[in-house]
Amino acid sequence: MSSDTTKTAAKTTFYGRRRQLDELEQAFGTSPLVTVVGPGGVGKTRLAREFVARGRIVERGQGEAWFVDLSAKHTEDEVLAALAARAPGGGAHSADAEQLRQWLSRLLNARPGRAVVFDNCEQLDADAVALIAQFVAVAPEVKWLATSRRPLELDAETAVVLEPLEHDAAVALFVDRAYKLPADPHADATLTATIGRLVDRLDRLPLAIELAAGRTRLLTPQMIEDHLDERFALLRATGADDRPQRHRALEATLQWSWHHLDVRAREVLAAASVFPAALTAAQLRQVLELADADALWPVGLLEELLDLGLIYEASRADGAPAVRLYESVRQFARQKLEGGGERDAVYQRYVISTVTQAEALMEAELGPEGAQARQALLAMRADLWRCVELGRQDHPELAARAALVLAYWLRRVGPRYRLDSLLEATRPLVEQSGRDDLRLRLVVEAAWLEWFEGRLDEATALLESAYRQATASGIARLAVRMGRHLVVFFRMQGALDKAEQVADDTVRLARTHNDPVGQALCLSNAMALYSRMGQLERARKAAEEALELLEAHSHPAYQSSALTALAATHRFREHFAVARDYLERSLAIARQTGNLESEATMAEHVVIVSLDCGDFGKAVAEAERACELNEQFGNRMRNASALGALATAHHLAGRLDEAHKIFEEGLRLAKRRRHEWDRVILHGHLGLLMWENDRQAEATQHLEQCCSLLDEHGGFVRMEAMLRPCLAVLTGRGQKAAFEAARERLEPFQCDHLLFLDLLERLDAARSSGRVEALQPELDALQGRARQEPMLAQLRLLVRVAQAVERRLRHPDELLTLRVASQCRDVWLPDGTHLDLSRRSAVRLILCALVQRRVSAPGEGLSTYELIEIGWPDQHLDVDSGTNRLYNAIHVLRDLGLKDALVKHDDGYVLTEQWRVKTDG
Repeated sequence: MSSDTTKTAAKTTFYGRRRQLDELEQAFGTSPLVTVVGPGGVGKTRLAREFVARGRIVERGQGEAWFVDLSAKHTEDEVLAALAARAPGGGAHSADAEQLRQWLSRLLNARPGRAVVFDNCEQLDADAVALIAQFVAVAPEVKWLATSRRPLELDAETAVVLEPLEHDAAVALFVDRAYKLPADPHADATLTATIGRLVDRLDRLPLAIELAAGRTRLLTPQMIEDHLDERFALLRATGADDRPQRHRALEATLQWSWHHLDVRAREVLAAASVFPAALTAAQLRQVLELADADALWPVGLLEELLDLGLIYEASRADGAPAVRLYESVRQFARQKLEGGGERDAVYQRYVISTVTQAEALMEAELGPEGAQARQALLAMRADLWRCVELGRQDHPELAARAALVLAYWLRRVGPRYRLDSLLEATRPLVEQSGRDDLRLRLVVEAAWLEWFEGRLDEATALLESAYRQATASGIARLAVRMGRHLVVFFRMQGALDKAEQVADDTVRLARTHNDPVGQALCLSNAMALYSRMGQLERARKAAEEALELLEAHSHPAYQSSALTALAATHRFREHFAVARDYLERSLAIARQTGNLESEATMAEHVVIVSLDCGDFGKAVAEAERACELNEQFGNRMRNASALGALATAHHLAGRLDEAHKIFEEGLRLAKRRRHEWDRVILHGHLGLLMWENDRQAEATQHLEQCCSLLDEHGGFVRMEAMLRPCLAVLTGRGQKAAFEAARERLEPFQCDHLLFLDLLERLDAARSSGRVEALQPELDALQGRARQEPMLAQLRLLVRVAQAVERRLRHPDELLTLRVASQCRDVWLPDGTHLDLSRRSAVRLILCALVQRRVSAPGEGLSTYELIEIGWPDQHLDVDSGTNRLYNAIHVLRDLGLKDALVKHDDGYVLTEQWRVKTDG
């Protein structure tokens, strides 16, 4: 290859693009002309030079490549002259165009193995492109490589689209250009993360990355990232630089592209810059306010902008075909919009169309097409935030409406921590709007925020006041919706009389105003209330009426909810098979409609009934599915509840360590998300788990925390009635009063919760007297029943606790004594079973270490890291491998008979204090 004609040697390291280099080579197998297409600054020229330099277009020593720069060329004659100038002998050829064309054709065909690279073809006129087509036709053995911001649209052409760098390659490029060093996988994690965010915000475009790297003499990556809103002033080459003028500044590169767009394409790009995320052609049409006759031209121009690499195809939550602007392109186009005369009109149309569509979707979410509406609403979150920002000054009513849709979404899906600041910013907007309905909707969201943060009295007072105002003002639909929420608030606080009154009123209000769906939802709410009041027949009738209304009006999403409500009434009546059938139907509807949120909720209910029925495998599977769906839908707030269901399933299946780990994970999530009700449930279940493990101090701590939360927030009448006696029995204080109060609260329910109290009282008597006979008949009967027929999951949990306590009462010494000898090579279990661990090196070393820690520091465990080092010394295992080996070793010990002795402790394990150790040397 002739070096004087290629000039492809690069001065800097080339990163990434392995796949694109392979694509180019493959494309030349089927096409004589290959065009590298991509936006300005994406690295088309550099890729072409690298492709040539690596000998992948013409093998080294087998031919030559001509590199023809066309960046300043436009016409046929200019292209012809530029190609001739790259030929051997330079430009000393005939000035006659036809003679020059013939001479070049003969020259190109004379020597095989030749290649020609046409760089920067996007500005060529039609005649110039036709000239390239002629040369390709007369010299098919030559390999023709072009770079352009758009395809040349020739029959012989294969286009290879060059996208931005992959993330790791982009980071490596920045590090190399900034520090003249290769990327170091062991570099400072904070710096690496900052560079990662920086290159992503630069759209991973090589030109932008190199210009940013050039600023690191005086600015840190964090400082550069902080100033990216001023990127066009920041990203300019300084000093000596061999780039073309249009590549010496990011703004100049984009201006080059803008200059080559027609007026309508510029209008479309400027309007699209208003959108902060992915947008559809339909959304763009609303902003452009086109006449019907022009309805399709934005689609064609969007396709043109796609071809130019100024926008790219993007995915949306609702699956609609969409595009997105590169961030730098968005800022540039927005500057053009700001400087033009259409700014205010475009912004106003954008805000109006977005808010109107979002409100329609919020209403549609309650209808038959709820799943699709929900996904479309999810896709519009960024637009709604943008509308709040844009409308704050000139359109407060529109901004308030956008904010209230967002508040509704944040309340249901999260992240909930943003709700507080959003509502605070919305209040003045609502006041400026002067609309009572917006003010009342704001109160609803504020009440839910108070509720989520555990301020039940404030939440209920807010919502009750707003409900009365809505009813008095005749805003019936909103009043019905508020009434449904208020019933939940009163019910959770135990104010059942007030809840019943509001439930009856809202049902009548919905019926009077011909709102059958609202009526059905109110009936579903009333059903939950009646169940709690012990009025199970009334609850069943309410649920059946709700289901009938929803089936008549084709609302499958709410049919699912009504079926779940109906299942709950049967569960409390201990009709477990019927309840399970209703839940299976409910779950099937949720899956058919694609309602992931509803499916996750239904799956949790199926978990509970599966536990009642003793089907622990199905319970675990559905709980894991609920967690997966919550993650998929983005509703991580629900995952604390789903994790609690999963942990309970593992607990009842006897996998106590797994249950403990998941309970702790759920508790951390509930605390972080400020989900007080999940914290109540998780602390209560963890207390029972610790009690079963005979870790009474931890059991007491969790139950005390649970009761403290109940004191603070109220609600959960049944749960409180069950757990306060448990705490009294554990601490030995106030058992009589606790049992009397619990019986009074549980009497209306007439179900197995009363058996729970009977068993708990017998357990307390057995512990106090030391006479296990007082517990034995009841426990034997319940054990047999639990094996043979359905039973409420809560009662199953207490049966497990009672079994463990009874076992310790019956065998106070033998059961808890572990004998070890010869550094744990020989181990004797409490029942006399001998274990030979001499050939189980890692297992023996781990047990020996735990025994020694038990003797020297009772109650203190060893961390996972310490146990890995002890079990596999000098092997330098990584964290994942070591943790897996330790997990397997612990399970071996448990399978050998130490199941109740080894328990999780912080980030490790401990030999529980309830097991005494005797050493024989």
